[in-house]
Amino acid sequence: MASNVVVGSTIGIFISYMCYRHYYPPLDSQLCHKPYAELIKEGDIKSIKAAREDEIKWI
Repeated sequence: MASNVVVGSTIGIFISYMCYRHYYPPLDSQLCHKPYAELIKEGDIKSIKAAREDEIKWI
């Protein structure tokens, strides 16, 4: 029964992280507290892409 809890927790953490990454930059970014939509309006998206060029958003 404990394995069900571990598997369920792992799936939940993975899905929540993927949902977070869909709307927000990486957690190690200086602008991780701002959603992509707000950054695009402000024009800050270029600074994120320059800082994290090696990371490709696949969702």
